[in-house]
Amino acid sequence: MPAQSARDTVLRQWQLMLLLPREPQARTVADLRVGLAASGFAVSRRTVERDLHQVSSAGFPVVCHTRDGVQHWGVAGQAPRWLPTLPSVSDAVLLVLARAYLTPLLPPPMRRALAPTFAQAEAILQTARATQPLARWHDKVRATLPTQRLLAPDVAADVADTCTEALLFERCLRVTYNSRSRRTAQYLTLHPLGLVQRGLVTYLIATADPHQDARLYAVHRFRRVQMLPTAVVRPAGFDLDGFLHTGLADFGRGRRIRLVLRVAPEVATHLTECRLSADQTVRPVRSPSGWFRVQATVYDTPQLHWWIQGFGAQMQVEAPRAHSRTPSQSNPGGRRREPTRT
Repeated sequence: MPAQSARDTVLRQWQLMLLLPREPQARTVADLRVGLAASGFAVSRRTVERDLHQVSSAGFPVVCHTRDGVQHWGVAGQAPRWLPTLPSVSDAVLLVLARAYLTPLLPPPMRRALAPTFAQAEAILQTARATQPLARWHDKVRATLPTQRLLAPDVAADVADTCTEALLFERCLRVTYNSRSRRTAQYLTLHPLGLVQRGLVTYLIATADPHQDARLYAVHRFRRVQMLPTAVVRPAGFDLDGFLHTGLADFGRGRRIRLVLRVAPEVATHLTECRLSADQTVRPVRSPSGWFRVQATVYDTPQLHWWIQGFGAQMQVEAPRAHSRTPSQSNPGGRRREPTRT
């Protein structure tokens, strides 16, 4: 038997044993075949039966009972817990994708604990990729940002670890912070409340003594951090999802407005597919231009201003009037201004 085929057989039979319940429960060959297919092993009924007989004859405590002419397979009730966990191919794909996109949001103890599991998942996919299409899935999908490609800012490993550990254990941080709005470093005592990945930048949501309003602090601007024994004091009613939903993560102040836009036909098509809000309306303007009027209730944020400016002459703001200036009028040269933030 070729080496690759032998490895595939071992992986398949291992996954098959993981699918077997302990007596008195049992599963039919048809059930086991479905379970194998979900894990990336599309094989015939005969292959499943042959694998079951092979592992049973090899001394594993796999038993078979026939009920109404149908074979039911399981693990002997008195058998020891003889199978350690092993990710299936589908589990391995999930783990590899999670590592790629979620690692910045995991606390250091969890990253260290998961490192062997991630390595095991990578090894399983490497072994199975020649014959299992699912094992090659992570090579075919990516998440990208709909903006100009930039390199992520550098974040010192000890800074990132200390921030996430303080958030995990709900302890305060003493930090030296280089704010964009100030020319000198700030020395702050922060109460971490959340962590948000906004594009390439990771922000710590926190309050700073003696204030109670939650703000965003770019983790890459921390120069020195120290976790304190002091417990975090959470503002009354603070909710991370609520903080994000009200536009505060877009550097706004939580103020809702009724936005009225006059847009070119191609922009109207785009906004019909990707709406600004649940109450958005798009109606044609009675004029030879063929333009449309879009109305939506949104949060007033610098991100909204940037988005409007990005459409240039294809979008005009009719209301609120404070937003109705063109990019060249509100910002000479059409350059985008950074929002005021910490």
